[in-house]
Amino acid sequence: MSGFFTLSSIEPQTPTVLEPAMRKLLLLLALTSPVGHADTFLVSNTQDAGTGSLRQAILDLNSAAQPAIHEIVFSTAYPQDGVIVLQSSLPMINGHMSTIDGNDRKPVIDGGNKQILRVSATPIQLTLRGLHLRNGRSLNGQGGCLQRTTTLGTASLYLYDTQFEACKAIGTHTDATGGAVHWVAPDSSIFIRDSHFSANAVAVTSSSGSFVMGGAALWLLGSNLQIANSHFEGNEAERLSGQARGVGGAANLLTNHIAILDRTQFTSNRIVSPNATTTMGGAAVIECLDSDCTGSLRDSSFVGNRISNNSQVSYGAGLVSSNVALSAVNSSFSGNTIAQGIGGALIVLAGSLDARHLSFNENHASLGSNLFVTEAEIKRWAWSLMGPVASSAGAACELIDITLTGATTGNVFAESCNQLSATGAVIGAPGPLQLDSSQLPAMLVPGAGSLAIDIGGDTHQALPVDARGMARPQDGNGDGVGFVDAGAIEVKFLHPSIFSNGFEANPPD
Repeated sequence: MSGFFTLSSIEPQTPTVLEPAMRKLLLLLALTSPVGHADTFLVSNTQDAGTGSLRQAILDLNSAAQPAIHEIVFSTAYPQDGVIVLQSSLPMINGHMSTIDGNDRKPVIDGGNKQILRVSATPIQLTLRGLHLRNGRSLNGQGGCLQRTTTLGTASLYLYDTQFEACKAIGTHTDATGGAVHWVAPDSSIFIRDSHFSANAVAVTSSSGSFVMGGAALWLLGSNLQIANSHFEGNEAERLSGQARGVGGAANLLTNHIAILDRTQFTSNRIVSPNATTTMGGAAVIECLDSDCTGSLRDSSFVGNRISNNSQVSYGAGLVSSNVALSAVNSSFSGNTIAQGIGGALIVLAGSLDARHLSFNENHASLGSNLFVTEAEIKRWAWSLMGPVASSAGAACELIDITLTGATTGNVFAESCNQLSATGAVIGAPGPLQLDSSQLPAMLVPGAGSLAIDIGGDTHQALPVDARGMARPQDGNGDGVGFVDAGAIEVKFLHPSIFSNGFEANPPD
């Protein structure tokens, strides 16, 4: 069965490294190779070309002494929120170590339906900070707004406070991967923080053959990947014609070491009209390309992601973890839907799962609407809340060929979940659950009277803080005693007098 679910044959297996490893790499390079003088090139206007333009700055960076650390900076003369409309793709970046810094000017680079940034085999690091890239389009099926054009060598990518909007990669008789960013680099770090990916797309059109469409926002292959404080919204992989299988409506993350999603939300991403049984991950896929990979999901949410109009059975409208030792904590899954398929919210294929403080509500699939696990070890399932599935959905859980090796405690299930609900669980309607979107990531919050509040259990398995930083335990039901709650959010009791005018004769403490 594991061979049926594997994704490894979709792309060549090339790996990606977190900041500590990148520092070691840079130190090694500094010690073993000469680095030239660092130059700064200024962008001062919104012109497509000429003195002070972004295009000229890239040309100057490429012509500067190498190897070196060079930087392109938008100067204070650049108009705030100014828009550069490209007449053609920008020059290929080939600087040794390059940074493009928006410098709080919030520049917008509009591709005008042309590919925006391309990086050659030469750079070992590219950093983008404070940019807004939109309307980039690639007709070669890779990276509408940013593409590394080779799979050779080491090249780390750092994205800070960067927006990618309406970028698109179209595959005509070829795969379409990485609508916004396509980055493949062996033994390199990919670090994305405080960034927003919206309305990016990949599309496949073909009269013959079978192709892959995936990672409408991100297609990343590497050793170590980290995404934090970011939001993926309304990204889409779509089959326009021909044969196509979808992998990751927003992000496809392939690694041979580690992948981390931290304080990140996936909202309303989808795969449309796939027609292959290997289609999976309406929001995201994390797959290990080796035999020993770890994954981390923390303080994150998957809301309203979909696989729709699928002609064959598909897998995982929310998150798919394949052959990864996944730790999943303080995260919510709400309203994720597969029209015809398995695993509406979370799927674990091989590898293992260590889960604490997860929340599920109104997800939909034919089988395993909240959770589908096969050929995997479940190391722990504690303090998690499974609300009801969506109307007309199949069973909440499906566990096939799993081994349960750790604690099950403090859980609430709207319906039985096989081995996970056999001990340390309350089974029954959990009471009111509301999706709180007042801050990102959005989280499922139990309402007054919910079974999830102050449920009690083995507190050794509980996390000390919830998804919003609230300390556990709190008194959630007002009885004067604090117990840990099931789910991603710890509820604190608010006395009704908090809403009064404050002039009561004997206000409560």
